Amino acid sequence: MRKIFYLLCTICLLSACENGKITTFETATVSPAIFPDYADVTIPVNIAPLNFKFTGPCDAIQVCIKGKTDEIICNGAYKISIPSGKWRSLLEKNAGSALEVSVLVRKEGKWTKYLPFAWHVAADKIDSYLTYRLIDPGYELWNKMGIYQRNLEDFDETPIYENTMNNLSCINCHSFCNQDPKTFCFHMRAQNTGTYITRNGKTEKLNMKVDKLYSASRYLSWHPSGKYIAFSINETNQFFHSTDKNRVEVYDKKSEVVIYDVENHTYITNPCLMRSDAFETFPAFSMDGKTLYFCSADSVLMPNQFAEAKYSICKTDFNPDNGTVSGKIDTVFSARRTGKSATLPRFSPDGKYLLFSIADYGQFHIWHKEADLYLINLKTNKLFKPENVNSNDVESYHSWSSNSRWIVFSTRRVDGLHTVPFFTYMDKEGKTYKPFMLPQKDADFYDNFFMYYNIPEMVKGKVDPDIYQMDDIVKNGKEVKVGIK
Repeated sequence: MRKIFYLLCTICLLSACENGKITTFETATVSPAIFPDYADVTIPVNIAPLNFKFTGPCDAIQVCIKGKTDEIICNGAYKISIPSGKWRSLLEKNAGSALEVSVLVRKEGKWTKYLPFAWHVAADKIDSYLTYRLIDPGYELWNKMGIYQRNLEDFDETPIYENTMNNLSCINCHSFCNQDPKTFCFHMRAQNTGTYITRNGKTEKLNMKVDKLYSASRYLSWHPSGKYIAFSINETNQFFHSTDKNRVEVYDKKSEVVIYDVENHTYITNPCLMRSDAFETFPAFSMDGKTLYFCSADSVLMPNQFAEAKYSICKTDFNPDNGTVSGKIDTVFSARRTGKSATLPRFSPDGKYLLFSIADYGQFHIWHKEADLYLINLKTNKLFKPENVNSNDVESYHSWSSNSRWIVFSTRRVDGLHTVPFFTYMDKEGKTYKPFMLPQKDADFYDNFFMYYNIPEMVKGKVDPDIYQMDDIVKNGKEVKVGIK
């Protein structure tokens, strides 16, 4: 009955507005209540339509999106669906300027026009695809999951690989070299365990568990050359809080960092990255390929002293000719000095900024409500908190667009439970702007979708694997055993 009611309202509205916009209305002095909150956000010129809904009681809505010369009129019962063709044209004509968005709502036969807001259209494009893992909101068990890609210029989502093809095994830690959709890596756990690396149209199945190391590889960073991958080796555990604001604690009993030589299928190790009195994790190569960054904490007894594990960001020189590190460690962000814990360093592709997450302790900040994003200007070494970006809930996993103008990050700001991707614009001066939620075709999407978006990574084009060929490699491919120098 509700659908029929909305349909009748929409028909009445269209018949009443066939000659254009609503012209008789009362004027409100407040902003409209809409979801997602797209008011006054900065968006890329090539983003998909920002469909939204009015969250208060209403019989019908009309939305006017006005540019310098053109406008789009959208009508609906309580939500709008912006025509893709008109939207794309409007953005292109208004690149570098702003669109004015007016929302009119009919309640009890009367129209009310709310205060307009702006959509600022940045001329800087965003990479055309976003990759992510979708996973059920569980803790120790999982069911269906997969690595997917979404075309950010429209609403097309396609799988890269789904675990329904492999007896519901765990798939995780996908990563790309220089945002190249043809060069990537991911892990498979449970059945057909291994690390899968795709390069030059071919996928290798690797057994990365060697006798001298207590675990297979986990978190990773590609060297810009594609010749090396820095991996962390982690013995990871978790427990549950009974009263703490953070429900889950994920921690390492021990961890270290190694370098993987992609061509020679060997690990390269150095004692400075494998100290018995420290936890080393989350490696990251600098954009010039000459420095390896990583997170390091003084080792403490786990899980008893979990809140004492506070990670600094450190660095050491890297030699791309032979894959070795110098052994000299410098501290970029000090946990001892700040009393905070930093994790997941990520470089802007232009080499100007280092982006990472800071929380009170630990390194798995996806469960830490206090976790916020911070930046270091690598020219001035100034640490700063980006404006307009953080919320009162989790900001965790983050990555850059290939042009260094857009940042995507995971956050739980919407309901405190589910992680969803948000995007923020950073201009050439390093200023950041109010972020926007990943647009969806249906404005009701997030009310009915309960999976977590995990590890959002932007790529420059569509990942185009032959899923069935990859599945054959997963199940029947010859395993390459990794050695160690």
